[in-house]
Amino acid sequence: MTDGAVIDLPARRLRYWTTDTIPPGLIAQMETTWPGWKVERLAWGHLAHLAAIGQHPDGLSMTDTELRDAHWDDQLITIRNHARDTLPTEPRRLTPPTVRVIGQG
Repeated sequence: MTDGAVIDLPARRLRYWTTDTIPPGLIAQMETTWPGWKVERLAWGHLAHLAAIGQHPDGLSMTDTELRDAHWDDQLITIRNHARDTLPTEPRRLTPPTVRVIGQG
């Protein structure tokens, strides 16, 4: 996974993450598109996404062995593990969205 978003309707908060560089002006465009909403980047990517939806990322992320097999070095694995273990988990379990398909008429 390279990007994701958590849309928290009750808190009016849009949190996103990406491994890509954000083009200049995109955040301002998001804030204009979602007026009155707080827009923030999740610094730890998918791990932060899991924490933001109320799932503790421990056991839901790649193991150290899987990361080494993907050519991560031990220092980076240590940093990832520290982030995973210290991320605050959202106390509310957010629910997946309901999708309604409206037919063409």
